[in-house]
Amino acid sequence: MWLDGADPAGTGTAPANGATVSTWVDKSINGNNATQAGGSLTYTAAANGVVFDGAYSSYYTVPSGTFPTGNTYYSFFLVVQTSLPAGHYSHLFGSGVAVGGQAIDIPIYPNGQVETGWWTTNIQSAAGVVTANTKIILGSTYNLTGLFLYGNGATIASSTILGTRNSAAAVGYVGCPPAGPNSGGANGTQNFIGTMHEALLFSGGLTTPQRQQIEGYLAQKWGLTASLPAGHPGLTQTFYGTTTSTVFTPIILIPYNLYTNYNPLIATGSTCILWLDASDPTTLFSDPAGTTLATVAGTVGYWRDKSSSGFNCTQTTLAYRPTYVQSAKNGRSILSFNGLTNFLNMPQFTAVPLTIFFVAQGTVFLTNTFFLSLGNAGSTIMMRMLHIPEYYGVDGQGMLISTTNADTNWHLWSLTISSTTVTFYFDGVLIGNSVMNLGSAYTFATNTIGAWNQQVGSKATTLRIPEILFYSAVLGTSQRQQVESYLTEKWALVSQPTRSFASIVSVPKIGFASSGLVITHQDGRSWKLTGTAVALNAGTQMSLTIYAGSDVFNSANGRVALFNNGSSSAAIRHSGYVMYANAFGANNYDWGWYFVSSGSKYLIYNDFPSIGSAWQVSYDPAQDRVLIVPPGDAKYGMLWTITPRVTLSYVYTSYPT
Repeated sequence: MWLDGADPAGTGTAPANGATVSTWVDKSINGNNATQAGGSLTYTAAANGVVFDGAYSSYYTVPSGTFPTGNTYYSFFLVVQTSLPAGHYSHLFGSGVAVGGQAIDIPIYPNGQVETGWWTTNIQSAAGVVTANTKIILGSTYNLTGLFLYGNGATIASSTILGTRNSAAAVGYVGCPPAGPNSGGANGTQNFIGTMHEALLFSGGLTTPQRQQIEGYLAQKWGLTASLPAGHPGLTQTFYGTTTSTVFTPIILIPYNLYTNYNPLIATGSTCILWLDASDPTTLFSDPAGTTLATVAGTVGYWRDKSSSGFNCTQTTLAYRPTYVQSAKNGRSILSFNGLTNFLNMPQFTAVPLTIFFVAQGTVFLTNTFFLSLGNAGSTIMMRMLHIPEYYGVDGQGMLISTTNADTNWHLWSLTISSTTVTFYFDGVLIGNSVMNLGSAYTFATNTIGAWNQQVGSKATTLRIPEILFYSAVLGTSQRQQVESYLTEKWALVSQPTRSFASIVSVPKIGFASSGLVITHQDGRSWKLTGTAVALNAGTQMSLTIYAGSDVFNSANGRVALFNNGSSSAAIRHSGYVMYANAFGANNYDWGWYFVSSGSKYLIYNDFPSIGSAWQVSYDPAQDRVLIVPPGDAKYGMLWTITPRVTLSYVYTSYPT
């Protein structure tokens, strides 16, 4: 849940000062909107937040299940300020039933003390942590090691409290205690009095770096950076800023991993039904019940699905469990399968159409060995090592084989499965398709990671797996390439020569100042302006500014304009093949450009003649003209250097999602 006091409607437009905020929209993907119960809950333009007056009915309810139930890990963060009225206990969140140890509760005491926990089982800070009428970031995480409470990024209380918590799947509250208004008190002494600027709730116990990212974002957004403790990354790293007209959002021009701000659950616009991410240690458990976190070099009996489907993968037999290996690929953890006995069982699921992404490294190759098997005999989709000579492939009612001989590199499989056809991409390159008449809503009954049909021995594969994603749709080309780009960047797969991925431009989270840029052909000559024509030999060297306003054609997918000397009157456009400088045309693809990295250089694209069939910037030496041509016409070179490298300017409001 993400409640943003600066944008309570979730539209980007603030309400009028003093307006009632009857619905505080959840800006996460989950739709957990906060609904006014009554009383006075109003927007303040001066403080960018929602004002609670503490009256009996002045609070919000959120849907049942918003707050975690059972012994479930969680993290929350709030930015609030209160006057600390005498004798008044301001409860910020509440959920569950008001009995011992079964209700989440976060009150601020009249003396500035903060408490978090489960009603009567809780931890408390010292008095005076909260100062009257002063904003503060309050945060808490609960995980296997205990319960922690933070104020402005510093630990203010902790405990090894464990056990079943928040047992009831009750309605949650914002601005009052669990079990309803004034529970445990009377005469309006329990509901929150003050301004709530932002509230974030996560369904997992965040790691320290993750927590500090959130705190850095909140501190920079709400002017609390100076309150962070020494050494906090929010003091030295940029997590939030304000957009300007010279902002560049795509990944490809700077050495920074945008994948950290890419959310596979929402970015494609389709439903993610399985997300297994070994880089997240909170998803790896040693026991098949998923109660004890796995230790480094220990076995994994439960791999938690990070989607909402609950397709957790398990192995009840100790000898059959894979191993948790830390810092194995690009500094991140993976699961290692021994090729003899190790495999994980995936629950039965029903999903056609379906798109699958699977990253893996094979290390020992045997004949007829498998990475992944789904379904029943005769209609099984299998990612496997095929017969000698060993190639990567997909098998089922038809066989699709890559042209890449088996090696020990890390590779990416992408499959789309419709009711009639399976299509196989290997490292982002189309291999082919095969008829597979699964029909609609096919049920995959027996599903195995690391082997075939839950069999050990010769059909298992010695391999290492970092991440698997399933979507309940046949993703379009741009959607598929978004996910491929995310996985490629995250797992450092970009060095492999077959890769040709679009950049992750549809999630414009990170912005970059980018002006005074010089674009140079691969032969060393830079763009020049001769009259209005873009050339390489004669003319005045161009100094380009990237403009990423919403009036650029297809800006939502990262298209940008290029202004010479920062002037919108000299925006780079094309007309047919020809490129020249002209007054900027809003929402016209002639002026919309995007870039894809190729080693240290870039390919420059325009959506001409239509999105999905983009032409590339090239050069015609006969006329000394820079122009755009179809992707296959590369006789004069299409690689360009862009200098200087653009520098990190700010991170937009990315971390909460």
